[in-house]
Amino acid sequence: MNELPRITDKHETAGLLWLSDHREQWGLSEAELATLLSVTVETTRKWISTDNKTLKLPADVVDRIGLLLSLHKSLILLTPFEQERMAFEWFQKPIYLWGLNGISIRTHLLNAPHSDVLAEFVRRVRSATV
Repeated sequence: MNELPRITDKHETAGLLWLSDHREQWGLSEAELATLLSVTVETTRKWISTDNKTLKLPADVVDRIGLLLSLHKSLILLTPFEQERMAFEWFQKPIYLWGLNGISIRTHLLNAPHSDVLAEFVRRVRSATV
């Protein structure tokens, strides 16, 4: 009936490359992106330098990629039409939404880079889009 689409290795690779391509817009260094993915910088570099090869990433990394992409999509949905740059700004600047009390989403996630913290925060932001 309403089957969810199957996530393939190509999706995983595309998600990783999107995050890598947009990391500077999020105000993230290579090391900080690696932290959010829960891998080393060297591992991230190796994956990104595969030159269009399809990767088979660990399940926990795939989950983190999905959560980060979901966070971005949710922030986009909260911005005015054609103002995607605001989503990148909200990720970096201090805000008083979703229990952050004057710190940025970036800082919040880097201070506790655990899957459960990321998942809970994404749930909070997504709830604002419905």
